[in-house]
Amino acid sequence: MTVFDCNVVNCSYNENNCCRRNDIRVEGMQAKAPSETCCASYQHRGCGCGCGRNAAGEASRNTEIMCEAVGCRFNDSKKCTAKHIGITGGHADSSRETECGSFECCC
Repeated sequence: MTVFDCNVVNCSYNENNCCRRNDIRVEGMQAKAPSETCCASYQHRGCGCGCGRNAAGEASRNTEIMCEAVGCRFNDSKKCTAKHIGITGGHADSSRETECGSFECCC
């Protein structure tokens, strides 16, 4: 699995820069830069959708990354092969305000 760090503090799955999900999905099929990607698994903290503090289990730095950014050099059949990935977005209010900070264009 990929070692995962997340600085999106407004995401309900974020706990101490770790993720309580076992997997996330990165979008950005046409991406040529990190800013053209986003974490599609983002859920705003306090969203009222049942994604509260204990909804997804223990926080972990080992997270499976499903990746739609086919132009990334770490994408292998829509799975991230990077040893380390970072999702950025600080105080994002939506998934569009997040990005894969580890994206590297292979184009």
